[in-house]
Amino acid sequence: MKRTIIIAVALLMSASLACPLLAQETGEAGKMLGGLLDAGVGASIIDGELYYRIKMKPEISFGKLGVGIELDLLLDGKTGKVRKVEWNEKRDYAKIIRFIRYGAKHERIYARIGALDAATLGHGFIMYRYSNQIDDNNRKIGLQFDLNFKGYGFETVTSNLGRKEILGFRSYVRPLILAKKEIPFLKRLAFGFSSVADFDPDCKKDTKYDQITVTGLDAELPLINWTYFYSALYADWAHIKGFGSGAAAGLGVELKGIMNLFEFSGRLETRNLGSEFLPSYFNAFYERERYDPFNPSRPFKSMLLSERKEKKSGYFAEIVGTVLNTIKVCGNYQRYNKGLGGLLHLEAEPPPNIIRKASVKAYYDQTDIHHAKEIFKPKKLENTLVTVEAGYEVTKYLFLIVTYQRTYVWTDKDEKGNDLTPLGYQYRSVEKISPRLECRFRF
Repeated sequence: MKRTIIIAVALLMSASLACPLLAQETGEAGKMLGGLLDAGVGASIIDGELYYRIKMKPEISFGKLGVGIELDLLLDGKTGKVRKVEWNEKRDYAKIIRFIRYGAKHERIYARIGALDAATLGHGFIMYRYSNQIDDNNRKIGLQFDLNFKGYGFETVTSNLGRKEILGFRSYVRPLILAKKEIPFLKRLAFGFSSVADFDPDCKKDTKYDQITVTGLDAELPLINWTYFYSALYADWAHIKGFGSGAAAGLGVELKGIMNLFEFSGRLETRNLGSEFLPSYFNAFYERERYDPFNPSRPFKSMLLSERKEKKSGYFAEIVGTVLNTIKVCGNYQRYNKGLGGLLHLEAEPPPNIIRKASVKAYYDQTDIHHAKEIFKPKKLENTLVTVEAGYEVTKYLFLIVTYQRTYVWTDKDEKGNDLTPLGYQYRSVEKISPRLECRFRF
């Protein structure tokens, strides 16, 4: 059981480094009017009762302003009435508006209120693709607000405007621009300071000693800034208060659509992690990891830090892009000299028209990789997370979607349905096949 939990946590860590392929907002803010409507119907069984599900998820853009809406209704399989438990309070109706956005990340002004899907500060060494949504029925209203001026700027993240939980900011300055020094190679040299704190990981007011704070410094030096090519050196250092520190240095590059054949961005960095330190501590799975009421021996994610006694050095590599301006690909890999083997994450999404009326996308995560021959051939299935989604256009706007997943569930039952002992819960690898009908309409 202990090994299963360690591997599950490691996989979540690798998945938290998922590439920003499908959630990029850069470039979307410039449309005068546009949007995407996703809608689907399906079925769910809750406490042994059958419910039909109707879900609509439109996103609409008006120039720099964007609005995301989500409506999820469960209809009783016997009476056809809406399940009221999700709509018995006034605040339940507020979750229909999923987010409101102005501008795009890295523009002069960027703001987003509501659901935060992929919040990142700086190079992501402290916060990388953090999501404030643990589930849609308990949605938090978060806030991102950034200002980017020529010589300085800042980024901010608030996970929950309703109470004091996660607060983070990064400020940065380009001193040579402020000093009006014309040094071509060093002109855009930038220095930053970041701090992110979770003031209440267990969401209980009666506990006072569970706060976690991570602070850091960073620097970035652009090397080449041509029309089709950009590169920069960067370095990060971070410290978790009461625990350890870590550092990273790397090279980031970007190839910008040469003759519409391909467009790639990537980075390669070395990492030196001290004891009791985790990079990208606030990640896509943090809301699930921050507090675990079912594991009395380690209820807080911060308690995982005390188990990391050894110092580690290694590297992290990532590449994101498109081939022939159509096929989206993404991959990252991290490896350290001690502890678990390498962690691999891959994504691929061919364009929807490459096969007539069909679409497909896939995600793959693998951990405990010690040799290249083990990639795609894990020693145990529990070392992998897999998602493959295939769709077919039945009629105009109506798609049949089938999703295959090999994932984990936190359950009190074993594979045969027997109760687990002694704690009663553990991670268990499961396979799921889920068909559904979905309506898609782009405007």
